[in-house]
Amino acid sequence: MINGSKRHPVVDTKGLHAVIRVTPADMQDWDAASELLRRLRPTHPQITQVQADSAYAGRLVTWAEGFLQSTLATVSRPRGAKELVVLPRRWRVERTPGWGGS
Repeated sequence: MINGSKRHPVVDTKGLHAVIRVTPADMQDWDAASELLRRLRPTHPQITQVQADSAYAGRLVTWAEGFLQSTLATVSRPRGAKELVVLPRRWRVERTPGWGGS
């Protein structure tokens, strides 16, 4: 862990890193994600659907559809959940810091 920074990884369906962006902690998630998706497109044009945390919901979904012709689906916790809930496919992203040595 590095104080004052955030990591924004994009992983494939096997959990392997496609792109990682490290930003200052005060940078908005939307700004970091839009730059990350811009960098993802030329290097991985076959990726047309992206799943993201609900923090990336809102105008990023619309932007991804219009600008990148990609579908951005956000994954949220079920309403009323008060304990740990394992969300489908999300474990692939959440396990990657251990693989990357961070």
